[in-house]
Amino acid sequence: MENKEQRPLFLGFSSQKGGVGKSTLAEIVSSILYYEQGINL
Repeated sequence: MENKEQRPLFLGFSSQKGGVGKSTLAEIVSSILYYEQGINL
């Protein structure tokens, strides 16, 4: 069995203004990565 070394994936969301949906965007992207792409977070 081949043992692949996985590198961590770092994503950042930023804005100079508050209340633009950074947390919501982070939650949506993490859901897509986990449920549709099968990436463990």
